[in-house]
Amino acid sequence: MGELGFHIDYQEFQDGETWREFYLRVCDCMERIIHSEQNNLIIATHGGTLGYIIAWWMGFNIDMLEKAHFKASVGSISLLQTNSYQQHELHIFNDTSHLFELKS
Repeated sequence: MGELGFHIDYQEFQDGETWREFYLRVCDCMERIIHSEQNNLIIATHGGTLGYIIAWWMGFNIDMLEKAHFKASVGSISLLQTNSYQQHELHIFNDTSHLFELKS
């Protein structure tokens, strides 16, 4: 990614997509999902993809991704929802409480 930090147009692998192309692909997929007939959805994904899903949900400008990143733990749960004003909320992020045993 270079010595100057993350670059949205960086292509990590030859013949691979740039981070910008990856983000746009995630956005396209999420647009198709959000316009489906379903009201409540569960999406299982990798952490890097989750970060881009959250950025899409929160309406980030693509250039904001060079300065912002959402990192989630393996097996974590995040909850995205729309409130009564039709605003997109990141209600829960990176919750891993379900992964720990309860001690009696």
